[in-house]
Amino acid sequence: HPLNCRAEGQPLSTAPEEKAPRNHVRSAWRIARFHNGLTPHSSCSFTTIDFRGFDPSHLTDLFYTFSGCSHMTTIYADPTWALPSSGITGSQCFYSCSTSLVGGNGTTWARSKTAYTYFRIDTASTPGYVTAA
Repeated sequence: HPLNCRAEGQPLSTAPEEKAPRNHVRSAWRIARFHNGLTPHSSCSFTTIDFRGFDPSHLTDLFYTFSGCSHMTTIYADPTWALPSSGITGSQCFYSCSTSLVGGNGTTWARSKTAYTYFRIDTASTPGYVTAA
């Protein structure tokens, strides 16, 4: 499934032929940025990103994936969303986001919580920035 984003109320998505390999979400993110006229290092203007239908089981590198996404408020994923339990890296996955980013259970972005481990469904026992939808 294509990666879907919203910026200022307008849906943005990668075209199916531009889909990135499922093992590298950062590639999909970069494609979405380029597709919408942004450079890899520019701040994104997306407010939401939707990973429903995207299989995270083969992800390996989440380093700086959402870096600079200071407008992002919500990340959606299927209720069964789960990153692989091993073979994945991604310090600073949420580097330089903002307190506007809040998970489905109320976990608010913090400078001390930027690792890929927060790219999970937000629950009382496992804080994260992803909202199950």
